[in-house]
Amino acid sequence: MINIISWNCRGARKPATRRYLKALIAAHSPVAVCLLETRISQVSRRDVDRLIGRHWDYTYVPSEGKSGGIILLWLSQFISTTVLTVQKQFLVANISLSNKEKWVFAVVYAHKDYLVRRHIWDGISVHLNDTTPAILTGDFNCILSQADKKGGKPFTESLAVHEFASWITSHDLHDLWDEGPCYTWCNNKRGSARIWARLDRIFLNATALSSFTGSRVSHLMRIASDHCPLLLQLMNITFQPQGARLKFEDIWLSYDSARTVVLQAWLIAEYNSCLTRQEIWWSQRAKVRWLSEGDRNTSFFHRMATQRKRDSHINFLFNDNQQKIETDQAMMSLLFTFFQSKWQPSIPAGCSPAFPAPRALISSAQASALTQPVTYDEINRVVQSLASNRAPGVDGITGSFVKGYWHITHNDFCAAILNFFETNFMPPRWKDTLVVLVPKAQHAHQPHQFRPISLCSTIYKIVAKILVNRMKEVLNPLIAKEQGAFVPERNIADNCILAQEMMHRFRTSDSITGLMALKIDMEQAYDCMRWDFLLSMFRHFGFPKIWINWVMACIQCPRFAFMFNGLKSPWITAAKPVKNDFANLISKIRSQISLWGVRMLSLAGRLTLINSVLSSIPVYVMSHTFVPQSVLYAIEQIIRHFLWNGTVNHYGLHYVNWEKIAKPKLAGGLGIHQFSTWSKVLLVKLAVQFYANHQTLWVPFFQAKYGNRNPIFSLKRGDSYIWQMICHSGDMVLQNLKRKIGNGLSCSVLHDPWITNVPIIRWPTFINTLRDPPDHVSEFLQNGIWNETKLLQHFDAALVKRITSLPCLQNSAHDIWVWQSTETEKPPTSQVYKNLFSVSGCHTAWVWKLRTQPRFQTFLWRVCMDSLPTFDWLTSRRLSVIQNCPWGCAEPENLSHIFCNCPFAKNVFAYLGIILNQFSSQVLYVNPAFLPANIHDLLQLMANSMTRNRHCLITCCLAAALYFIWQARNTKVHGQPFLSPRVIAIQSFYQHTSKNFQSSENWVSTSLLGCNNPLLSWKPPPQSWLKINFDGAVRKEGAAIGALIRNSEGQLLHAKGTFLSTQAINIAELHAAFLAADLVKPWISKFQGVWFEGDSEHTIQQLQSAVQRPYQASTSEFHDFLSVLASFQHFKISHVYRQANMAAHYVASSSFVFNFCWEQDMSLPPDFVAIPLEGLQCFVLKCFSF
Repeated sequence: MINIISWNCRGARKPATRRYLKALIAAHSPVAVCLLETRISQVSRRDVDRLIGRHWDYTYVPSEGKSGGIILLWLSQFISTTVLTVQKQFLVANISLSNKEKWVFAVVYAHKDYLVRRHIWDGISVHLNDTTPAILTGDFNCILSQADKKGGKPFTESLAVHEFASWITSHDLHDLWDEGPCYTWCNNKRGSARIWARLDRIFLNATALSSFTGSRVSHLMRIASDHCPLLLQLMNITFQPQGARLKFEDIWLSYDSARTVVLQAWLIAEYNSCLTRQEIWWSQRAKVRWLSEGDRNTSFFHRMATQRKRDSHINFLFNDNQQKIETDQAMMSLLFTFFQSKWQPSIPAGCSPAFPAPRALISSAQASALTQPVTYDEINRVVQSLASNRAPGVDGITGSFVKGYWHITHNDFCAAILNFFETNFMPPRWKDTLVVLVPKAQHAHQPHQFRPISLCSTIYKIVAKILVNRMKEVLNPLIAKEQGAFVPERNIADNCILAQEMMHRFRTSDSITGLMALKIDMEQAYDCMRWDFLLSMFRHFGFPKIWINWVMACIQCPRFAFMFNGLKSPWITAAKPVKNDFANLISKIRSQISLWGVRMLSLAGRLTLINSVLSSIPVYVMSHTFVPQSVLYAIEQIIRHFLWNGTVNHYGLHYVNWEKIAKPKLAGGLGIHQFSTWSKVLLVKLAVQFYANHQTLWVPFFQAKYGNRNPIFSLKRGDSYIWQMICHSGDMVLQNLKRKIGNGLSCSVLHDPWITNVPIIRWPTFINTLRDPPDHVSEFLQNGIWNETKLLQHFDAALVKRITSLPCLQNSAHDIWVWQSTETEKPPTSQVYKNLFSVSGCHTAWVWKLRTQPRFQTFLWRVCMDSLPTFDWLTSRRLSVIQNCPWGCAEPENLSHIFCNCPFAKNVFAYLGIILNQFSSQVLYVNPAFLPANIHDLLQLMANSMTRNRHCLITCCLAAALYFIWQARNTKVHGQPFLSPRVIAIQSFYQHTSKNFQSSENWVSTSLLGCNNPLLSWKPPPQSWLKINFDGAVRKEGAAIGALIRNSEGQLLHAKGTFLSTQAINIAELHAAFLAADLVKPWISKFQGVWFEGDSEHTIQQLQSAVQRPYQASTSEFHDFLSVLASFQHFKISHVYRQANMAAHYVASSSFVFNFCWEQDMSLPPDFVAIPLEGLQCFVLKCFSF
């Protein structure tokens, strides 16, 4: 563990400062100390010796008189420091910790004026990047929310706050405060003049957190200064193994071999032998459900999973005596005692009070519906409704497993479930439940601050869901209407609407006697119930005995074991029920963007995050509360910057106008909501409920207050905000509502819209004006059927025909108000929003119908919108002086040239045509070798082809090819290695045909090209590079080693293997690397770079260590290996898993029998050709020649 202290000491020469600093050093043994506001203009060695001791090195920022000043002190035997920048408000240095890795270390003492503080953001930003770990500490003189301040003026979202928060987000910085006082500064005044604030902070970026996942920050006691010292502890979390608990992985569903294992024995641990593929595996651990699989964001998933582990780890707890407990066993004991007590009845049995008369009783028909026999179809519907990617219970079985293998496992599941409903007996192990502890708030360090979340077994979930689905049908009339949550067709927002109206009355009332409101919260009411109370309640409402038995069998006497830091507690048998479970909108959205790893998302990933998460955050508030337009605009601004730049602070190019982006996809946009319009649409539901006099909790009160107005949605001075919001949505309601006829008694013939959304009284024709029509539509109905004779007395024959075609509600039901386009009582808010935008002239709608990955769809949309920064595009905006194609074509680079006329693109399409003709069984409506010379014609051709066949392979491959061509162009422009046309063609084809290669078990253990991860899949080297894979194999008779060389297109150039007299695998792997170096010597002058890759992590570490310390090379073989590396301009050594190294493994294994040798003019052994050569490229390239 590495400790660092940061402290605004308010004068470093004060005796009190020296005393407290020495006490801090003695208590925490830091390797570095940062002192702020030192008030020393010139620091000498003598000053440091008196302050802290003789063994400390230092650098400093001089103070300006008695203001400011920074001193950075460190112990040189533990860290080394190189100063990079010294400014008035900050100091930046490179430090090397014990692992020799360089870190950026910045110390800040910020000015009170935010205009002056801007120099800090700009000055430090140049030293920060995504790959270098960074620590930032100091007094930033700015707070971020009301939670950071107590006393004084209320917090406001100012420009200063926005700039600070945006800077934190843009550099992926994370505040790790976990212990100590909430506030780091106090003005030390008395009474109401006292102010506390959190001005001091320590930040780590995501890269630093990846190195020290258990890092935390503590606020220490405030002594000798008005600021608290801050203690940073850099350490890793030791995650405890969870024993032999079986857990099903969603990725196993993609393997044919898994189906075979499940078919043989579906409930045993054999399926653990199936190998995992990387993206879905990490996404399951990350528990990120908004991002669609297929858009490669593996780095994001990896960081999110690591963050979840870190956030769920409990470092310490306080007991009832406020004693700090840090060991896992002591914390486990404390939690066990707390929950064991919590899950015991607090009121003795037999103390149930008399119940009031029930609001309603279960009818005989309802009782019959509740207790009817459970069928296979009912079980199947429940199984298919199970969520897929959810944490499993003790059985380790997820909804993904049950649904994926239901055709195999359904007999066993159904037999067990039906047996429960027949016998009323549930095996106790079904009710064994794992409990995970989720903090209710930040900095939870006491047992009651954690919310227990139950992880039930899958079969228990199925039984419970069957009971819940039946209970929903009878629950509503039994529960008082004031209960807004947990009852179908009710919304807790109804209570919020009433509360707002009541508070408006308080604000506008001139009552002399005054008004008072009470808020009552029955804390943990569910947790205080007993089994006998529940039983009495069921009987009180008249539930049938068999139903009561089913429910009580499910809920009585379960056993719970909570998971804690990877450990599982002893079982707790509960004796009472256990519950299974408005902050600043801008802060909430910023916090989502600041999630660890979000910066790793692609553009398509960021778009999905916006549409699925960020846009949904304000929806609940906007649906029943007035949100100022300034707040909605600020949210849109954050989303705009995040979409294009991945941050909210970097003001880069926005390639498309926001008004074009914030439209539905079918209207030419990206599906992002315009919040001002969306808020109006969300309130349509409330306007419909009011207009239709819906029997929700708030409507009768509003009808009594506003219902007599004409027109109905009209405003008066002093009306409440919520009524103003409803009126603003009223026009959409009046234009789209109509009556659906039941018995016709409440529907006016002339004044209600019942044929269309326009009342008949506003129609110009079709009506017999000589006769007065009846008042209500019921006069035109006879036994629920239209009376055509009577209709013809009042209306034209054409209109009568229209009326008689209208469906009527069955069983003489009441007339209801419905939305015209859907004939449903609830307005389709999503469709209402989309209908506000015109789709005429939209030329991008086809892109989103294409069955391809989101990244290709998003890229195609940008092409259609002419929003790619080609040199022609940049030159037209005076952003570049270069105009010609980077491939050396001497032609201006525009979209038509780069994708249609450039030889590089033509080569890609030529190779793609060969692959499609060789492997595709589809009819090719487009020949990739003969594409249009204009980008607009090419896009139209793709759109037409997709219209013929939505699953058109050629269109999908062309979309991928355009994406990869643009990627290659960018890497070329930035001087980086790029993929060749052949590899791009193969990648484009493979992205849409991977499932075709899964029928052979040979492909199961291979992570194919789509993953592009060097640990799990073979990845081609850059252009003008070679990649050499090597491997060693050991048997009883000795060892064999092998190596093979491939180029950037995946072509095999040379392979060799030989026998070795040893049984030590490490020696064999090392000699395989030496063989690889010998094998590559003839190619030294022909290629710029070489990449060595093996599956022995120990050997790779040996080779990398030899490169870092060549003077320690112990043998001539090491010297020879290093000389080969030095002969190339570039080199790389990396570790991969076995499935990415299968070709080298084959060469080594074959060399036990004979020395393996292959050169370009020789034929390969048939069995070698048959194996997958770590990627589709080699497989395809061996099947046909170019």
